[in-house]
Amino acid sequence: MSKRQIDHREGETKLLLIGCGAVSEVLYRPAFQHIKRTGNGKLVAVMDTNLQRAKEYAAGFGANAYDNLDAALTNENLDAAVVATPHTLHAPITIQCLKSGLGVLCEKPLAITSDECQVMIDTATQVQKPLMVGLFRRYFPSTRAIKLLIDEEALGPVTSFEFLEGEKYDWPAKTTSFFSKNAAGGGVLIDAGVHLIDLLLWWLGDVSHAEYSDDSMGGVEANCELKLTMDSGVTGRVRMSREHPFNNQYIIRCEKGDLIYKCDVANSVFVRDHHTGRVKEYDLQKAQTIGGVLFPSGSGNLKFSFLECFCTQLDDFCMRVGDSKDVICNLDHAKKGIQLIEACYKNKKFMAMPWLSDEEYLRALQLSQSTIKTEIATKDHPDSRMKIGVVGAGGFIGYRLCEWLILNDRAEVTPIIHSAKNFALLGRFDIKAEFADLLDLPSLEESFKGKDVIIHAAVGDDETIVQGIANTLKAAKNAGVKRIVYLSTACVYGNAPAAGTDEESPFMKDQKFSYNNSKIRAEGVINELKEELSLDVIILRPFLVWGPRSQYWVIDLGEAIRSGKAFLIEDGQGVCNSTYVDNLIEAIWLSVITENCKNSDFIITDNEQVSWKDFYYSLARIYGVDLRVTNISCHELMKVVSNQRLRRRNLLKATLFRIGARVLPQEIKSRIVNASPILAALPESYIDEELSSLQLARYTLSCEKAREFLGYTGHVSFAEGMQLTGSWLRFARGEQ
Repeated sequence: MSKRQIDHREGETKLLLIGCGAVSEVLYRPAFQHIKRTGNGKLVAVMDTNLQRAKEYAAGFGANAYDNLDAALTNENLDAAVVATPHTLHAPITIQCLKSGLGVLCEKPLAITSDECQVMIDTATQVQKPLMVGLFRRYFPSTRAIKLLIDEEALGPVTSFEFLEGEKYDWPAKTTSFFSKNAAGGGVLIDAGVHLIDLLLWWLGDVSHAEYSDDSMGGVEANCELKLTMDSGVTGRVRMSREHPFNNQYIIRCEKGDLIYKCDVANSVFVRDHHTGRVKEYDLQKAQTIGGVLFPSGSGNLKFSFLECFCTQLDDFCMRVGDSKDVICNLDHAKKGIQLIEACYKNKKFMAMPWLSDEEYLRALQLSQSTIKTEIATKDHPDSRMKIGVVGAGGFIGYRLCEWLILNDRAEVTPIIHSAKNFALLGRFDIKAEFADLLDLPSLEESFKGKDVIIHAAVGDDETIVQGIANTLKAAKNAGVKRIVYLSTACVYGNAPAAGTDEESPFMKDQKFSYNNSKIRAEGVINELKEELSLDVIILRPFLVWGPRSQYWVIDLGEAIRSGKAFLIEDGQGVCNSTYVDNLIEAIWLSVITENCKNSDFIITDNEQVSWKDFYYSLARIYGVDLRVTNISCHELMKVVSNQRLRRRNLLKATLFRIGARVLPQEIKSRIVNASPILAALPESYIDEELSSLQLARYTLSCEKAREFLGYTGHVSFAEGMQLTGSWLRFARGEQ
């Protein structure tokens, strides 16, 4: 028996942090600072396999840093450990710490299998050291109140439920371990889903039957759905996503009303009245009576913010170190949650994706069932040995390109990304990413090694666009890349190109919009370096790229239309030179494989004339709303654009947005922004000079050169593209 197991702990709890990833940085750092202030605990050692990362974290607490767990356990006088490693390491590290005489707070999930959970629980029982799992939502006053209201049947018995939780993945992950089966054990279900399932089981009891589907294709899921029947007979649906925001509400339907938990809202419970349909918020920091159940003001010593509740969990753990009391995050529930997740993964079905072609969906289904591998077989495919690197693979176009190459079995693709979070959707495939920074030439050169073709689909600020393409060309030359395909924009000719504009037309220099000017400069760099370095560079110039997952042209503009905040110039008569994303992908692939187009440039559009009114009406249809827009004449627009007060307003609005100052009284905002009568009729957020200038176009750009030299067809019509986009949108909003 170690000295630690004999001595009674005195004073503050001495803690070891194992793992310095995003959760340690974002949540545990303020929690450690909190327990240091209260004297309840102290971080004395930090361990991470990346020693430099451990040293940087430890420096903020005067702690010692290690890259070896055995050394930390041997050299430090410790009471407890916080385990914040990749999921598959939770069990072995927790067991090692428990056997070393330490209490353990293990980040969720407790483990990736129920058998591992049981071994961890048994070990903690044997050594009589506390083991907690980081299911901190149980500390929210809101979740506790819902548990009580359900148990007391304050709104009558539960009849059904629907839990929706989703965001576009933005967690500042330091590695791609979140998107690796070997490191994470799964995707969104075993990550954020552990919190959801814990609350569901706590509130509603055990599950008797589950049907599960997700979208993993050899990797880990970004979207999933569960259809559940509880032991009580109550049925419901759960939907989770790393791809798209949901309303992030757990709705528990009862006979007399609906209980609503809004994700990560710690201080309030929401109730929908079945008669009026109105939702009322009950702030638990004040005395409240809900369905006859009294909640006193402040409800004791509870904390009411997200971060305070997280800190309370660490406080609770520190106080329990050296004690054998049960912990609030019941480990039996944690194990049951993992058992449910195991059953889901074992019996999973593949989600419907009607926006994919039949051939793509069939291959996706095969990948999901592990009947084939993502790696491309060489048999019967003369181009199958081609190795393509995609710079900017985490973006809208870059992601769809990687997906298309994989699902159409065309080439061996390597996503080249700047940040781990950009791998969230690509992680659905069993592929590896390369990390590179467009402003760091050595990292680009390393990521380009062994590639035949580099496709540059990255975006960014002026420096990233201009210096980024210069570095790309230099790295490609040094790495022996055969061809580069660069995605520019047809806006180099201006947002409203003159009649007759084609690839030979001069660029419109010194435009009002920095992106267009940056692309012009980038093309100038290409023209200089491709001769100097003897490179083959194909430039594609789409205009307005849209389709499934388009943030601006589908999600943002669609929401503006849905909420009545959109505007049209001259009733939308202008030409919308649109490019459906799969038509652009067709052009990219043809640029890769066509031999006789060396150092060429091509305008790429949808090959049919579409007006802005057509585009807006079509978006309104897929959103299921009538088109309600403010119509502005060219005369009114010119007055607005030339008004100096409008320019001051736009500058001020941009500044206020950056600093988050959206709380000014409306009357003050009105004085600041109201420049003319037409402005008063328009929603502030969508008076966009750039969008206005695009709507002034009267000329339909031609793809004749791409048709002649590449064999480009633009095979997806505008109508079909909108239909496919609508299918994706319903999926992304959790409606199917």
